[in-house]
Amino acid sequence: MRGFPFMMVGSVGVPALESYVLHNYDKRVNPNLLVEYDQWLEATLLEEGVIDKPIHIDLKLGFYVTDEEGNERHKRRDINLMGVVKSKEEVAAFKPRKGSKKTLVFELIEKGVKTKDIIAVVQEEFPDTTENTIKVWCSQARKREKAREETDF
Repeated sequence: MRGFPFMMVGSVGVPALESYVLHNYDKRVNPNLLVEYDQWLEATLLEEGVIDKPIHIDLKLGFYVTDEEGNERHKRRDINLMGVVKSKEEVAAFKPRKGSKKTLVFELIEKGVKTKDIIAVVQEEFPDTTENTIKVWCSQARKREKAREETDF
């Protein structure tokens, strides 16, 4: 993504790659180069006879929303390129582990208890839990409730 020559990717070692990244760290990242690399690699391997059919889409480095046949794939989130963004369905379906502090917070939010009261209840039952952590869990639980309402989950 920083412009390293395609033909050198497989021929140099890790220290050379690390050195290139360090020297070119200020260069703008271009995610399209991953797709170009996939195309170049596939064409090169087919031309040299190393492979006899195209590389499977799951083995490619680029981000592809559709597969070779044009079917829409489940969108694979690339954290490095897009950031972590969960869909409404993922948020609505989230369930914390049973018996945990987080579960208690989620249950209290479902009952409509206010954040101040939740903090008091959770810290009384689990004294090692910080107030900020409880507030984050309350926020997550409210987002889950909102996502459930919007998606009819």
